[in-house]
Amino acid sequence: MCGPGESVPKFKRDEVGIKINGEYLHHLRFADDIVLFASSVEDLQTRMDELSNESSRISLKMNLSKTKVIYNQHAAKKKVKINGETIGIVDEYVYLGQLKTSNAKLTDEINRRMKNGVEFVWKTTLYFQKQTTNVSEA
Repeated sequence: MCGPGESVPKFKRDEVGIKINGEYLHHLRFADDIVLFASSVEDLQTRMDELSNESSRISLKMNLSKTKVIYNQHAAKKKVKINGETIGIVDEYVYLGQLKTSNAKLTDEINRRMKNGVEFVWKTTLYFQKQTTNVSEA
């Protein structure tokens, strides 16, 4: 998180996050959302503490009710705390419109999108049926 004119917080270690093709991926940011990556619970706790401290430094407050932790299927699920408050652990969440799951399978995301597509088509059909009825009555 950074405010106007602020730089992205520098984390204390270069080799944090997850290693992909020889490079470490620390986080993803979009608007006011941030996803942190860590290779261990201890690294995650450190990164969460650093994010909380940096946020406070520039007068921002993390919304702990929206802050969640998701582990992949290979990780032991352990508690992470921010300012003494335990952060909830989830098996899935939607980030930028895409469902992310702890098992990394796309089946749930495909089913979710298909359901949303069917609902959209149904609502659109009902809307145009209503419009057609209103025009024919006029």
